[in-house]
Amino acid sequence: MRCWLRNQKPGQGVIQALGLLFLLCFVGGLAVDAGLYYFMHTGEQNAADSAALAAVTQLYKSNATSLSGKESDATTSAQTYSQDNEKNNVGTSDVEFGYVNPTTGDTSQFSSPDATNFPLTSGYNAVKVTVNAGQNQANSQIPSVFGQFLGVSGFNSRAQAIAIYGGGVSSISGVRPIYMCVGAWNEAIQEFSDPTIPQVTYGPSSVTETDGTNTYTVNSGDTNSCGNLPPGNWGFADFDGGGGGTPQVADELTNGYSGTVSVGSSYGPKPGNIMNSGPVRSALDGLVTNQTVITFPLYDTASGNGKNAQFHIVGFAGFVITSYDRKSSSITGYFKKVMCTQGCTMGSSVTPGGVTNVRLVQ
Repeated sequence: MRCWLRNQKPGQGVIQALGLLFLLCFVGGLAVDAGLYYFMHTGEQNAADSAALAAVTQLYKSNATSLSGKESDATTSAQTYSQDNEKNNVGTSDVEFGYVNPTTGDTSQFSSPDATNFPLTSGYNAVKVTVNAGQNQANSQIPSVFGQFLGVSGFNSRAQAIAIYGGGVSSISGVRPIYMCVGAWNEAIQEFSDPTIPQVTYGPSSVTETDGTNTYTVNSGDTNSCGNLPPGNWGFADFDGGGGGTPQVADELTNGYSGTVSVGSSYGPKPGNIMNSGPVRSALDGLVTNQTVITFPLYDTASGNGKNAQFHIVGFAGFVITSYDRKSSSITGYFKKVMCTQGCTMGSSVTPGGVTNVRLVQ
């Protein structure tokens, strides 16, 4: 040890100490810059995620009659939500619209629209949002603390998210106990493009849809008909098979069925025109007064007779009842687009109806 000390040149220890201090400062500075970058980039990613989800929700729910109008509404929503997250800015060119297969969720090809499965938005079901930070971008560079001593003023950063709607709802809780033929939904899309436009009068034997100018009626045997209801049935549902009476129907009309109804399964009926009962009328009056957005199960086929009938479920539709006629057991109202945020399970294939969900795929 003494030999090593004797061999040290004057001042060499000071130089070594300064070198060590510089190294520590360098490593510490890099850690500070890396931490700041991670923190700022995380904020950008959160902004992109929330903006994409908000945009695709608005794309679906927009009442604009044209695709450009829907895209404008969605872009505005993306910009608002991005601003709410760390004040990140998004330009109109940073919001893109496309199609992503909801079954696979594959985003490698932001491909051409699928108008067959997503007619409400001209075939588009996906929104891509990019949050850029850097020179000549909407957001300034992420600042550098230590890098400034090396001539680096800041870092560029880029966060991106893709959100989609659709893919189908395979099961849901809280549905109301009235079966609706899927043809009523299909007719509204076919004749009015947007199913929320027409007033719909739905009864056991026919469906009439009108926008005040054009009126379309679907009778048994027509293309969008599910055929006649099984004998003894007026369209009321018995999901649990317990055969409960009108008090149960009234409770489920008001609060929704507490169990789960699934696409692909068949369920039984509550036979008879029970719309004449006091509890059921009271429940319907409450829905009309409050203009409650409810969910009906959509069926494509019904078979059997009386209490042994079975209704095959293919989807779910949001609906608002504005009036009803107990003599004909018909309801009048309009379809409503519904985002299911709880009590629902997404399926692997597209299902008909106005009930859907949104999710991030990138």
